[in-house]
Amino acid sequence: MITLEALQIKIIKDIGELNSKRTDILQKILSKYYTYFDNVEDTLIFYETDEEADQKNQEQQEFTEGLIITSNDINFLLSMKEPKIQVRDLEAILNEIFETLLLEPNDLRIVSEIILTKEVEGEALATSLRLLPENLKVDDVQGVGMRLLINNDKYRGELTFEPLIREKDNEFYINFKLGIKNEVELNALTDEIIQIQEEAKQRAQQVLLN
Repeated sequence: MITLEALQIKIIKDIGELNSKRTDILQKILSKYYTYFDNVEDTLIFYETDEEADQKNQEQQEFTEGLIITSNDINFLLSMKEPKIQVRDLEAILNEIFETLLLEPNDLRIVSEIILTKEVEGEALATSLRLLPENLKVDDVQGVGMRLLINNDKYRGELTFEPLIREKDNEFYINFKLGIKNEVELNALTDEIIQIQEEAKQRAQQVLLN
C-alpha cells in the first residue's frame, strides 16, 4: 500500500516587494484559511500547527501545513492527514492573492515535492537489498536507498527512496521532487497537481515491486 503523507507545491512567480501595506492586505484575506501568521525578514508565513503536539512541547510548535510567500514564489505545504486546506482549495487561494496584488494568473512555473510511504511484505531493510547490483560488493550492508533522475517531455525531477528504520519496519520512505517544464495557467493548477500525485504513486510502484 502506498500512502501520500505530505505535499509541497512551489509556484514561481514575480510577486514584487512585500511592503507593509501589501503584507497587511494579504494577512487580512488569508486569515480565513490559516490561523497563525509570522513575518520573518519579508517572508510571509501562514500556517497551522498540531495542537496536541504543541501541548506536549510548549517550546516548539509543530508545523502541519501552511503557505509561505516571498517576493519570488509562493509555497503551499499540505499535510495529507486531516488537512484543513485541500488541493482543490489552492486555485481559490492563489486567485485571491493574485487579484489582491494585481498579478496575472498565468505563466506559472510549478515545482513539487511529494512525500510517500509504502508498505512491503517482510522487512523493508531486507527488501531493499534486492536493489543492490550483483557486481557491487560492500561488506556489512544492512539496507539500500536509491536516487533516480527523471526526465521526459513534461517533467524533470528526482525520485529517492530508502527503507524506513523508525516506527514500522516494513515501510519505505519515498521523496519525489518534480518540476513541470511548461508554464501552467492558474485554472489548470488542480489538474496538474492531481497528475503529479498519480505520477509519484506510479513511480513508487515501479521501483518497489514485491
